[in-house]
Amino acid sequence: MESWLETHWARPFHLAFVFCLALGLLLTIKLYVRRQRLLRDLRAFPGPAASLFPGHQKLLEGENFEKLEEIVEKYPCAFPFWIGPFQAFFYIYDLDYAKTFLSRTDPKSNYLYKFLVPSVGEGLLNLNGPKWFQH
Repeated sequence: MESWLETHWARPFHLAFVFCLALGLLLTIKLYVRRQRLLRDLRAFPGPAASLFPGHQKLLEGENFEKLEEIVEKYPCAFPFWIGPFQAFFYIYDLDYAKTFLSRTDPKSNYLYKFLVPSVGEGLLNLNGPKWFQH
């Protein structure tokens, strides 16, 4: 007579496989929705065509600053810069655009400001909420 373990040894592995597959599918859907939201939000701002996986990172390799200068001349106020398929930065180099974005009253993303604090320090530029309105 065979024991239960001998006849059903694969069942836990099947359940683990199905769980991992479902988790992977869920993460893929989440990344897809994030990319579609970014594409929708940045649609109003023209920019250079980006590859799906590297994005615009090829522009930063080596001494390719001439290409970056061409982009700045072609898109005079701002343009989206993709780093991979799911992360985009918005380069602003026009003073009026910068004023518009920095004077927003809605909460600001902490992602960019964590890079800003070491170079500029804690100040009015990176304050948020009631403390910002006080100043």
